[in-house]
Amino acid sequence: MKTPLPGSRRPRLVFVAQVPPTSDGSGPKRRNRQIIQALLDTYDIRLLAFVRSRDEHDSLMALTTDQLVVTPVWLWRSRWLDVWHLTRSLLLRLPFLVARDWTEAMERAVREAAEEAETVAVHIDQLSMACYLPIAKAARRIVVVDEHNVVWTLVAEVGTSYRWWSPKRLVALRDARRLRRFEAEICAKADLVLAVNTADAAQFTEMGAKSVRVVPIAMPVTGDEVERPEVAMSTVLIIGTMYYPPNAIGAMWFLNKVLPMLRGTDSQLRVLIVGARPPDSLLAAARVNSDVRVLGYVEDLEYVFRTATMLAVPLLAGGGTRVKILEAFAHRLPVIATTPGYRGLDVVPGRELLVADDPRDFAASVKELTTNAALRRSLADEGYRFVRTSHALAETAAAVNSAYSFVLKG
Repeated sequence: MKTPLPGSRRPRLVFVAQVPPTSDGSGPKRRNRQIIQALLDTYDIRLLAFVRSRDEHDSLMALTTDQLVVTPVWLWRSRWLDVWHLTRSLLLRLPFLVARDWTEAMERAVREAAEEAETVAVHIDQLSMACYLPIAKAARRIVVVDEHNVVWTLVAEVGTSYRWWSPKRLVALRDARRLRRFEAEICAKADLVLAVNTADAAQFTEMGAKSVRVVPIAMPVTGDEVERPEVAMSTVLIIGTMYYPPNAIGAMWFLNKVLPMLRGTDSQLRVLIVGARPPDSLLAAARVNSDVRVLGYVEDLEYVFRTATMLAVPLLAGGGTRVKILEAFAHRLPVIATTPGYRGLDVVPGRELLVADDPRDFAASVKELTTNAALRRSLADEGYRFVRTSHALAETAAAVNSAYSFVLKG
């Protein structure tokens, strides 16, 4: 493993990541990558990140430079381990999402890195990793917590989306209550909280955060024009990591509630669902619907964005910033979303995207976009303009460097 250049006098940050910034394939990975790249202009970084596979381990190690020292920490996931973590969370009165991200290996790595003389601050990525905040505080380091969402509200919304008798509902709502207390404690203890949008920032302030700064997620644009091939059948694209419950629940809502209303119309369309590890229920639904394809994980999303007619974001719960919408805007792809689906974006319904929360209204919006070329063009133009002006990489880099300059000088 490389170490920083001998004699380097740059201050060092410890970056504690729940997911490794090895690609732009998901919102958290994209955000981590952007923040690290921005901070490397001023600081050396020791990156401590969980890895879950050999490929992920090797990809993470490939990021090592003289200014970025990488320490991978293995994290194992399984249903049996989740049962153990759930039991431990009950005994320790911790949120389940926090308990399953606490490991002795990561605790040792954080302690060793925080106690190094060159370290000036510890950056904690996502609330679930905030279980390591006391270690950084014990080493008398500045602590910055990057909250990608107001997590307790997201978990509460997921819980209420399950049927009233479902054990998943009981577990989620219990965890939401504990997360609310835990999140408030972390906001109060952190020296600085980073938010992805102003709405989340206001909630963190209400929860007792000493200082909050907004650092938006950047989205590179692909160019002023995107050529879309002429096709006889319209394609509704649904995209997201499908092992994340809100994405899978939203996709099933679309298939069960919206798609039946679109059958038997003049508009021919197919539904393309893209995202890693789709649940069995989603795969089963696709098998009985000839106009639905579930692709699973796709390495290069460029083709699906360019060949789709519209992006559907049928989330019933959501927070933070919907990266998939920003990607669609960057590709000049029209978007239809539920209210939770576009939450966190400072857009105007009807201008940058269409919004529908009722299955009938959602189906009507899909029909409108399949037949109204002028509307598709207008939404594509406005969405592209929004992402180009409000989510530029330079803006994100300036925001994160300003935030760190503020907290370290304070």
